[in-house]
Amino acid sequence: MNLLEVRDLSVTPAVRPKGALPPARPLIANVSFDIAPGEIVGLFGESGCGKTTLAHGIFRLLPPDRFSIGGSIRFRGDDLLALPERALQPIRGAGIALISQDPFLALNPVLRAGDQVAEVVRAHRGVAHRDLRPEVHQLLRLAGLDDPARIGRAYPHQLSGGERQRVLIAQALAGRPSLVIADEPFTALDPVLVVEICALLRNLRDTLGTSFLVIGHDPGVLAHLVDSVLVMHAGRIVESGPAPRLFHAPSDPYTAGLLRHAF
Repeated sequence: MNLLEVRDLSVTPAVRPKGALPPARPLIANVSFDIAPGEIVGLFGESGCGKTTLAHGIFRLLPPDRFSIGGSIRFRGDDLLALPERALQPIRGAGIALISQDPFLALNPVLRAGDQVAEVVRAHRGVAHRDLRPEVHQLLRLAGLDDPARIGRAYPHQLSGGERQRVLIAQALAGRPSLVIADEPFTALDPVLVVEICALLRNLRDTLGTSFLVIGHDPGVLAHLVDSVLVMHAGRIVESGPAPRLFHAPSDPYTAGLLRHAF
């Protein structure tokens, strides 16, 4: 059984006043794909093709008064689009977690890093107060930070870009989710850190069994990380398949064009 099954997902801006403008063009159109337990799936395409909109749609973060969503998103058999907001709360963070693009913007600048990880632990797992700090330190170590006491005491501006990215990963893992959506997790990282984060995500998959949907625009990075690939263009999935086959022998001209410029 697949962990996540997306079928005919469409996202369209909210209906405009009658006669004011032509009907809005869908931002996401008839997208379907699966993610198996323990699988790392890559989603790539040019900037503005709809990758982040898709991620936010899966996570139900798109305001319903501004966007109309159709199709189905089944997570562990439950259709997330059919659930009321109250039923989604335990799924966000504990079932599906999201790593945002920019860790400097995603982290609260006035709270210590450890406190921000602790918030997620308290919200989803009810860990006793006396056990909270050891749990936070364990999560920071799991995210590849060797000095969790220092990191936990620091404010985001006192951390490097790589350290902030790893704090976001620790936050994402704090609720023990089965699926993590990582939206451009390599933004603004130097090549050495990119390699380290790729190795970290693979290790988390291997040790915890966590599934990942990794969104990016650089197929050269994804080729070393993912098991399968989705290629998006203008809100549609134009090609999908196992990573080795797709990166070495793409069948869609758009994919082939992207790869020619990447490798």
